Amino acid sequence: YRGGALSGIFQSITVVVLLCASVFFVFSGVTLGSVENARPLINNLAGISMVMLMVPSFMAGFNAIAQATEETNVAPRTIGKLIIITVWACVIFYIMIILGLSFAAPESIRGSGGVVVLDAMKNLFNSSTPRLFVAIAALIGMLTSWNAAYLVGSRLLFALGRVGFLPESFSHLSSRHGTPSNAIIAVFVISSLCTIMGTSQGVYVGIIDVLGFCIVVIWFMVSLSFLRLRRTRPEMNRPYKIPAGGFIGGMATILSIVCLLLYTPINPLGGLNTGELIGLGVLASAGIALYYRYIIKGALDEEQRRNILNKSI
Repeated sequence: YRGGALSGIFQSITVVVLLCASVFFVFSGVTLGSVENARPLINNLAGISMVMLMVPSFMAGFNAIAQATEETNVAPRTIGKLIIITVWACVIFYIMIILGLSFAAPESIRGSGGVVVLDAMKNLFNSSTPRLFVAIAALIGMLTSWNAAYLVGSRLLFALGRVGFLPESFSHLSSRHGTPSNAIIAVFVISSLCTIMGTSQGVYVGIIDVLGFCIVVIWFMVSLSFLRLRRTRPEMNRPYKIPAGGFIGGMATILSIVCLLLYTPINPLGGLNTGELIGLGVLASAGIALYYRYIIKGALDEEQRRNILNKSI
């Protein structure tokens, strides 16, 4: 609410603590654990399929870089590089965490359903101090995600309100801090209401799976737009150019379709269940209603929206 600079300072401090704890966890798991704990390498394809349904939701945080750029002074070309570097850094981070956990605890502990990282630390150390350190870091990890979600979620509502895709009130800026105060308050209210859902794993896994499907649809649409713009607007200013863009865009489109199939009955290992399909239907209905109200029947036409976007750029 007080601005991106303060949010960035908080994010930098907490990420350093998180990385230190992660290095400690991985080093402890690999050196004090056993390779026998990591066997078997693969249990079953159904488990991999269930994880794949959730992965897109966990990857949603990468859009934070692009959505927060309006409040930075970073060159557009650098932004493109930062996104790629961040994706690869996170891939390496998650692989190392999985490796450390696999060495640190046997399958019986990893599949216990508890806070597995803390259970693994308990398996390695008799002292509670290492577990406390990792627990604090895990909490900080969630805080970094929430902090980023507040930033990009509110800025997305602000941008949609500015071009008339949502109520114009979302585009209001605080006279004191210059931040989208109404959008930030809306994110606060909505996210706080989620706490009344309790701690049911079924509910949260369902939400993650549905959002994962929506995110893959977005990936597919962006990939198609990328290919179409290269063909229809070759003269467009592109500060960051992707090598072999046609191939990359084509592969992105194909892989997005493959990911979408995981959510359908075509997936023999299970797609979205009935409850998740109902939730997806409700979400889609809300989207259609908003589209009709604010885009088809809205006060701004396409040309006016284009002018607003050009001025903001």
